[in-house]
Amino acid sequence: MSKRFLNWLILTIRTVALIPGKINFTRLSRYGGRTAKTFASNFKTSVDWMKVNIGMALDCFGPADDMAVAIDPSFISKSGSLTYGIGRFWSGGGTTCQTRSGDNGDRGNKPE
Repeated sequence: MSKRFLNWLILTIRTVALIPGKINFTRLSRYGGRTAKTFASNFKTSVDWMKVNIGMALDCFGPADDMAVAIDPSFISKSGSLTYGIGRFWSGGGTTCQTRSGDNGDRGNKPE
């Protein structure tokens, strides 16, 4: 990832935090000091977000510190009521996997 792109990414994040209301390329150019075409063309480039996040974590914490990775699955299309096993839970007292009452737990989706 080039230094130019990282500078653009930092500018974009700061500008998005600054803009009140709806965000589009025209408003990004007004508040960010670059043209709308610049923002649009940079949004078209693919980004290795894992590399960006690891780089930021290393800058903040250093390579000697322990790190953990967490994701928010809310954007995954299978997340929600149709996810396989959604009605199942682990019962520590019974040491078994149980389902909610009246629920078969599979919601129609089965792993392949």
